[in-house]
Amino acid sequence: MPTAGDAAVANDPWLAEVQRRWPASRIARVAALLGVLARERGSGMVTLDATAVRHLLLQAHALPPGLRQILHRLVAGGLLAHTPSEDPAGWGTYALTMPTGRTAPPSPGEPTENGDRR
Repeated sequence: MPTAGDAAVANDPWLAEVQRRWPASRIARVAALLGVLARERGSGMVTLDATAVRHLLLQAHALPPGLRQILHRLVAGGLLAHTPSEDPAGWGTYALTMPTGRTAPPSPGEPTENGDRR
């Protein structure tokens, strides 16, 4: 089961941004799961067909309305872009995106904007 642990956050600016906004939340858990699926596909995109939706629901301990709400919040926050599905059983394709004008915090040991090290 993927988690949104420190190592994953340090290596994934997208997940770091989600954690910054919603620390230790179900949104962060779903984001970690989406991040793993996107990395497995190597495209930064996740198609939520019926199988992927079931997987997310089980791993996130969510019901369909709750998962849809989480996805909507990530889209509204500029962290996901949604393309609807032509398959009535699918939920569409989601691309992991970073909001314009916002970058993730520097990794540990990397200089910050004022030159200090984290």
